[in-house]
Amino acid sequence: ALVQIAPGTLRSEEMDYALDYIRCAAFIFFLSFKPSEPHLSAYLSEVKHLTKHQRDDEVYVVFTYGSLVVVFLLAVSKVTSLMGSRQPGFMNDKPIILLGCSGRMATRLLLLFGEGLRAMQVMQMVYSVGIVGEIAFYAYCLKLIPGQSQRLTAVTQATYLVSHTCAGLIGDWLLDYTSIGLTGLMWISAVSVFTASMIACTFRNVEPNSAVETPQPKALLIAVYRSRRFWLSSLWWCMSYPLYQTVYGYESSIYSDSIKGQDHNGTIFAVGLLAGAVCSMLLSLPGVERVASRVLLVLLMSSCVLTAATAVMVRDASNEWALAVSFVIFFMSWSFANTLFFGETRRAVDGCMVASEVVATEREDVATRVVSTVFILNSAVGSLVNGLLAIVMFSWLELDIETIFQQLAVFQGVLTVAIALLLGTTGVGCRPRTQICDDSQLLS
Repeated sequence: ALVQIAPGTLRSEEMDYALDYIRCAAFIFFLSFKPSEPHLSAYLSEVKHLTKHQRDDEVYVVFTYGSLVVVFLLAVSKVTSLMGSRQPGFMNDKPIILLGCSGRMATRLLLLFGEGLRAMQVMQMVYSVGIVGEIAFYAYCLKLIPGQSQRLTAVTQATYLVSHTCAGLIGDWLLDYTSIGLTGLMWISAVSVFTASMIACTFRNVEPNSAVETPQPKALLIAVYRSRRFWLSSLWWCMSYPLYQTVYGYESSIYSDSIKGQDHNGTIFAVGLLAGAVCSMLLSLPGVERVASRVLLVLLMSSCVLTAATAVMVRDASNEWALAVSFVIFFMSWSFANTLFFGETRRAVDGCMVASEVVATEREDVATRVVSTVFILNSAVGSLVNGLLAIVMFSWLELDIETIFQQLAVFQGVLTVAIALLLGTTGVGCRPRTQICDDSQLLS
């Protein structure tokens, strides 16, 4: 007999999903609305009185090392809980998001009231704790609304970038036309992060039924990575992540050290992030998503653009227009590729769920646990690569930031060639995706 679903039930579910979109978009908007961010290097130099060496080599690098540790611990905890029959409540995404929010609030308080090098280093350490909240949030988005992970990811990524755009424009306007100063921008950022923390408390819990045991968790996790399309995509993302983190984190240092006169870096950030938001939102359109189904070819094209933009960014750093245009192009390319990869993570898990022996009634519960673990594992590997490169370039070789940009552009170019060669030997990126696990085998 056919099961009839009452219209009221469908309307209630649609309302819940609409509220999920609103809550997620509002959370990431306020978490990202920090008018002080493009001027952080100037704030640390002018207000906290740090030297260029202290700022770049003793403060900023703490976040790189700290994020490596906390993300690695998160990944180990997630994998351990996945191997168990039940996931502990504290390992659910919502508590981790709230932990991240507390780290971001502590960051703002230290920026406002902390003094001296040690306080700023602690500030970067607690900021690294905040990164686990963002990672857990995007993992949460991938499993919040069944069948709409790519759309929700596109919306949240676009909102994230629009928020940065608004923050950059408003921050520059306030500095130019009011007497609020850099410290005033820090207060606005602190209030915005506090608002995001309050919104996070209202998130709906979508964790699987604790009474449901995950069958063959190790086999399911391995099956996802045995998909040649997905492990090549993951390899590209993990190896490209350090370039993004370096450009995003140190562009303000390049600007502050190279451009003299009126500070327009907030506007440059705003334009770049707005352009990135448009690129992210394109993936919410079914037609664009179909065109982007040749995932690896799209990632390779993006990689070429990232390499060229980074090289131009540092080569003509004293030219404000060249720096601005290259940064905008960089962010457009990264935003599109990053959003595409996030959606591909959920599709990879869903494809292996279909190919597995998991019964249909339990697939969504199983998928929500596996997708979160896969996403966090990739983030941990990306952070590991980022940390190792930082140790080599900042601590061992003691390179200046301009040279590091150049070396990372070369690294990205080599990565592009390597992925292209691997792609040529497998051919998986040359055809549209049909089922993720077509080219993988589930372990028995």
